Amino acid sequence: MRIAQWYVAVVAAGVLAGSGVEASHLVRGKLETLLAGGLRFDACQNTMARQKIALKDLIEGATPVPSGAVRVMELQEAGYAYIKP
Repeated sequence: MRIAQWYVAVVAAGVLAGSGVEASHLVRGKLETLLAGGLRFDACQNTMARQKIALKDLIEGATPVPSGAVRVMELQEAGYAYIKP
């Protein structure tokens, strides 16, 4: 029997404030738990620059990416499905 593997990536772009990048302790704690469990959290550096969010303010384990839109396209090309909340 083959067991399917699931990979989850979250790409934060457009509105980062309050989404874990500069999140409250409650949200930050939940994101840290998800990151420890294998979640990938990418933060758009274009949005960070527009909102004046420094790299040092990223949640530990988050990965800065130059463009969130490009990262979504890369993930889709790799077989990921795009789900917009």
